[in-house]
Amino acid sequence: MTIVDLGAAPGGWIQAADQVLGGRGTIVGVDLLPLHTSIPQNEASIRFVQGDFTTPAVQNKVKQILRDSTGRGEVDLVVSDMMGNVTGNMLRDGTISLELCETALSFALAHLAPSTTADPTSKTAHPVQFVVKHFTSAATSDLRKRLASLFHVVKWVKPHSSRKASREGFFVCAGLRPGNPKPAASSSGPDARPSTESGDLFF
Repeated sequence: MTIVDLGAAPGGWIQAADQVLGGRGTIVGVDLLPLHTSIPQNEASIRFVQGDFTTPAVQNKVKQILRDSTGRGEVDLVVSDMMGNVTGNMLRDGTISLELCETALSFALAHLAPSTTADPTSKTAHPVQFVVKHFTSAATSDLRKRLASLFHVVKWVKPHSSRKASREGFFVCAGLRPGNPKPAASSSGPDARPSTESGDLFF
């Protein structure tokens, strides 16, 4: 399994992913800031790129790592925890968040491996392929609709550690639609929680 972690610092997502994969996959982290979590020197499955992911140069570095590591450049899961500095200006903060979401989504759509269900006989179980942090704004509804047109399942998840007043949360998307997507997907409220099965996430 190959995971790309955008906005990886301080390193919590990388640690969690490494524990799940047990060294049997590839994890590529990217952030403007350095990791606070040390990566074992013998952990060849984890790579970190320090830089601005919105720039072509940094994205090209990530693409090269993926080609070298997997031989195909495909990704099974893209996680984006990217967030701009919160200013208190709701319009500006929402706009920056949306731009970062779109950057992560564009990368995901270009590199996600074809979706396969957890059980070939199941019509409902889909692997989680895209998780993105979002700062809710007037554009949130349109973003949800766009994600729903691209993935079979879209859920809004607000972490337990997040303050009730906080407008931050995550869109968790499962089952990339093949071909030309149609705007229809199941979704749930803020308290939805993904489940784990055999180290992978499914809805």
